Amino acid sequence: MSAARPSSSPAAPAGAVTTGFAGLDPQKAGPALAAAIEALPWDEFEADRDLPPLREALYAHEAAHGITAAHRAATARLRPHAALGHAHGHDVEVEWTDLSPDGRFFATGSWVGDDYDRGGVLQIWDVRAGRCVNLLRIRGGVGSPDYGGCIQWRPDGKRVGLAFDTNGVGSFDPFAQTGEPDSCAYVTDGWSRPPSWAWSPNSRDVYIACWGPNLALGAIVPLVGRRPQPRWCESAGRADPNDPNSEPRLRPLADIDWSHPDRIVGYDGGSQLFALDAKTGKILWEQKAHPPVSFSPDGSEFAMHPAGIVYYDASTGLPNGKLPMHVGAESLIYSRDGSRLAAIVHPGNKWGAEPGIFIYDRGEYRYSPDVPALKAGEDEDEGERYGFSWRPDGRAAAISARGRLQIWELGDKPALLLDIEEPSGGVAYGDGVLVSHTSKGLAFLRERDGAEIGRFHPAIEASGESPLMTDGDDYGSTWDWNPAFPLDGERVAVALPEGVVIGPPEASATEAEVDAKIAWVVGRKWAWPWRWGEAKVWPDPASAATDPAAPAAFKRKFAKKGKAAAPARATKAKWPPPGGSIDDLAAFAEQGLQVLDDAHHGNNYRRKLVEPLMVLGLFDRAAEAIEGRGNWKAWKNPWQAARAHAEAVVAALAWRQAGPPLTDVQTGTLRRWLREAEKLLTKKEAKERSPAPPKAMIGAGWVLLGEQAHGEELLKAAIASADPETNAGENRRVVAEALAAVGRIRDAIDVLADGEKEPSWTETRPAFSVICPRASAAELKYLMTKMKARGAHNDDVLVERGMQRLVALKEWDAARAWLDEFDGFSTWSAHVKLVEAIAAAGEPARAEAMAGDELAPKHTGCAAFLLALARAAPVLAKGHLEKIAKAAPKLRKEGRGEFFRNLAGAAALLGKLEVAEKLEKQAEWERFEVRVGVLAALDPARREWKEWFTRAREELSKDRKSIQLLAALASRGGLTEVSATLLDRAIELARDESYPDITLQEVSGVMAEHGDLAGAHRAYMAISKGKRSYRSQPLLEACQARGLWTAALELLRAMPQDLGGGPQRGVEMLQKAIGREGF
Repeated sequence: MSAARPSSSPAAPAGAVTTGFAGLDPQKAGPALAAAIEALPWDEFEADRDLPPLREALYAHEAAHGITAAHRAATARLRPHAALGHAHGHDVEVEWTDLSPDGRFFATGSWVGDDYDRGGVLQIWDVRAGRCVNLLRIRGGVGSPDYGGCIQWRPDGKRVGLAFDTNGVGSFDPFAQTGEPDSCAYVTDGWSRPPSWAWSPNSRDVYIACWGPNLALGAIVPLVGRRPQPRWCESAGRADPNDPNSEPRLRPLADIDWSHPDRIVGYDGGSQLFALDAKTGKILWEQKAHPPVSFSPDGSEFAMHPAGIVYYDASTGLPNGKLPMHVGAESLIYSRDGSRLAAIVHPGNKWGAEPGIFIYDRGEYRYSPDVPALKAGEDEDEGERYGFSWRPDGRAAAISARGRLQIWELGDKPALLLDIEEPSGGVAYGDGVLVSHTSKGLAFLRERDGAEIGRFHPAIEASGESPLMTDGDDYGSTWDWNPAFPLDGERVAVALPEGVVIGPPEASATEAEVDAKIAWVVGRKWAWPWRWGEAKVWPDPASAATDPAAPAAFKRKFAKKGKAAAPARATKAKWPPPGGSIDDLAAFAEQGLQVLDDAHHGNNYRRKLVEPLMVLGLFDRAAEAIEGRGNWKAWKNPWQAARAHAEAVVAALAWRQAGPPLTDVQTGTLRRWLREAEKLLTKKEAKERSPAPPKAMIGAGWVLLGEQAHGEELLKAAIASADPETNAGENRRVVAEALAAVGRIRDAIDVLADGEKEPSWTETRPAFSVICPRASAAELKYLMTKMKARGAHNDDVLVERGMQRLVALKEWDAARAWLDEFDGFSTWSAHVKLVEAIAAAGEPARAEAMAGDELAPKHTGCAAFLLALARAAPVLAKGHLEKIAKAAPKLRKEGRGEFFRNLAGAAALLGKLEVAEKLEKQAEWERFEVRVGVLAALDPARREWKEWFTRAREELSKDRKSIQLLAALASRGGLTEVSATLLDRAIELARDESYPDITLQEVSGVMAEHGDLAGAHRAYMAISKGKRSYRSQPLLEACQARGLWTAALELLRAMPQDLGGGPQRGVEMLQKAIGREGF
């Protein structure tokens, strides 16, 4: 038998008998049909022509007889020419979709993720099978978020057009092996976004809307060959022809139709609508646009909404006499033959029109199907929306609304044919299949009965490990596309292209579960059910290596050697994994920085690593980095090297927090480093930058080693050379830190504040983290005076660092006066912390006095001070509870929910639940705040805790923020299953929002804040895999606070290991560990 090959012609229509493959009788018994299949002319098999009818026959046979020998016979014939594949290709959320003209294929596209160089992804789906058949990596990503029309099938269906790589437009073979375009055009002159564009009906040319020479209104480009040449259209001209600086008279189109061979019509997304001659590029006519605007499929007319629906002749831009004038439509959708129009009216429209879907035949209103009623949101963009798609024949439509997916027959009168539960969103009516594409995923549903053919959640990974993970390395990454795929939110399985399937580690998977996610793929175009062959799920890679189909490299990696058993796979611990040390974090940062080949940034990050290594007592690690030993390369930048040598000395002598005392040998090493640093500064390359930073640190190092005179001389030279300089702020900051290291705090403050330019917060913050912990109360006052004189005092880092120092010194009055100095923002929360710190220090009466009028029930902030006092001085707090609670009805008018939360929390801490219950009755919209205040403060072991939780859950709103908070509190109370259910709902709602990666990070942060790191990790894993790596900050902070270094390293390893990735974040964590601010 010859290889199954795609034909160059379109697939034959279903039911067209062209070979014996289309004439099989599915009602035959299995053995008889198997014999008939074996007798087919397989040496003449063409996939495009023969696979679809053969598959249809076997679908029908399966429905009648189950899976029989006939399915296995056909699969055995196809398998040598097929590859097993899954659909887990997108790195980030699917932004764009488009159905092929024949309804057989569905394209989904996504932009780039955190790793821009990986590009974006285009996936092609076989609609009838509900499976992905091709994954293509697209340079620069598909489109760009918030820009439409980025995927468009060519009219003949043989290619897919993409806006890609920021501002390019290209033609791609959807069934190719690589994602390189056949032809592409970049004509926007460097736009930072994709242009609007459209295919010509000739399936060769595209019109690209952008500015061209002399304000040309876009270009017609033949997408043929590697260097297609644009043909520019007519100039837009100026609004004032006599003023060359006046605005352009017209603007590039944003919504375009090129259905008619003679003209291109569109509007700019605002008020301008015009047509261009497709041959000459001349402007044919202009018209005022009244969105929504919709163009008929043949390009003969268009409809829009000036004050109701009006049809226009596309050749003239004038009304064509069809004037239904119904108002409120926000979208107008033509049927494929152009005879019918659906007007979609959403709730909350500006016309106040009744929501619904209104059907027109050739401009005449017919009827409105009785679709589910929708609710309006508070804002126009928040209301519920309809999804709509015509069946290709225009006699029926699929409608998505309020969690239902319906099919309505639209003949003489509307008739409901199908009504199933399905998340609301977009819908496409394919070849006998409905494709639902929403924020909750992609579903393929059989038109006849709504049966699910396939359901996928692009870009969402499972929390479990791949079966191909060994010793922290993912063997799956050696394939072009990792063969691992998620079965659900937790389990990961593997489908090797050769046909080997491996189940999830430490779990099981049924053949049906696996079959729902994978398929054999022929010619990267047609899907064939995996279940029809010899379906087997191997329990682990070692067992799978015995499969004859396993590739040789896989067998070498995983096969058992002789009689020795394959090494046992370590069971993955529940998140967060325990253990690890900060030394492990240091080793990770080292390994990442050692491979960086960037002279400037690599040396800079290396220098910044050395200081925390030395402060943490890791002298030998720091020494290797300084001296270029081990896996460290030689320094490329002598200025950075000199500075690193000196900063390491200062860190060892002035900043050290851990480790044994320095030995004589180590002290000698420090002296040698200072001598080497001075020598490095004499090199030509080092003289290209200011000598102030390295000289200051070298000088401080010599002073700390007892070489006072030489050290002071260098410090003096550093101070003198700080200005003038393009980066004087950095120079002054380093000099100030060096002076602080030798105890000259006032001099450090002077240097920091007295530059020619106003101090920059990017440099003052790191300096504050060095100066404040070493300053006296008087020196902090001096710092405030100097910074305030330069207008550089209103900084939250200065608030925090100064407060920490004054609290440590127990300078309570100075701390209160410190807070009063800030006039650019509120220090209210710092005041609350001060009161709590004083009480915790054993001075409750002073804490009460420090709160002063803030405890008086004059404003809602009094409850926060009461809560702080209740935590540390409950006896004194009780004296204020009743009077504040008594004022609650008045204070609630200020509309601050946290007042009720804090007051209820204080009542719970003070054992006065009856006060909280009274607040609960007084509250209206704040009732939830009262309950979470109690739940956050009350001991979950108490019986009343569950009673309060039950009430909070019973009246829980649909608001995501409330749900995620209650999920965190449920975890606090040990209600694991309830917490998981609530968290799932919060994750689902977050995915529905405009920027799900950001909202899911917020969900993760709330769970981490309340101590549920497993829940925080679940929310983190729900972020699309391509955007997740830089959304781990809440988890990293929680891991660092708890010393969970193994967990932190797992997160860091998931980030790109390049500039700005995991190694940099590791160094930042090390600097935070030693109290350093800024990077």
